[in-house]
Amino acid sequence: WQGAARGTRAWEAKLARCERFVAAFQSRALFSAFSRWSEATREASRLRRKLTTCLTRLSQRLSYAALCTWESWAVTQKRHRALVRRCLGKLVKRVMFQAFCDWSESVEARRLHQSQAAKAAAEWEAKLARSERFVHAMRNRALHGAFTQWHTTWSTLRRQRRKLASCLGRMSQRIAFAAFSTWAAHVQ
Repeated sequence: WQGAARGTRAWEAKLARCERFVAAFQSRALFSAFSRWSEATREASRLRRKLTTCLTRLSQRLSYAALCTWESWAVTQKRHRALVRRCLGKLVKRVMFQAFCDWSESVEARRLHQSQAAKAAAEWEAKLARSERFVHAMRNRALHGAFTQWHTTWSTLRRQRRKLASCLGRMSQRIAFAAFSTWAAHVQ
């Protein structure tokens, strides 16, 4: 039993030595890899700074050129906008003036039409009133003529009736006198 325990301890010691060797080897390999990585990182950082500086300079040149191009384009656009605005302003003023003239003419034509319509309506009313007076006068004249004719006829008939009554009265008095005389002659 003790021999087996010694063998196990020896085995564990050898195993520990192997593990330390492997760990040392790995440490060297890791250190070596870390140093290579660290060196590559420093070199990449240095190259990145150089590239950034170079690109910054180039970008600044390009930016300045773009800024100059943009500035000249902006000045040109501003001038073009001013020209277009001025032209549109003239067009709008011309259109507004034409619209005002058209409106003014239409208002004047409407006013003239209304005044002519009012004048025509007034003339129509005057002619209508004149014709009504004429028809009324004609009717009155016809009525007056009819009344005059009736009155004349009535007067004539009344006169003739009186004469007839008078004549009939005289005739009836003669007949009555003759009858009375005949009776009186018989009676006597």
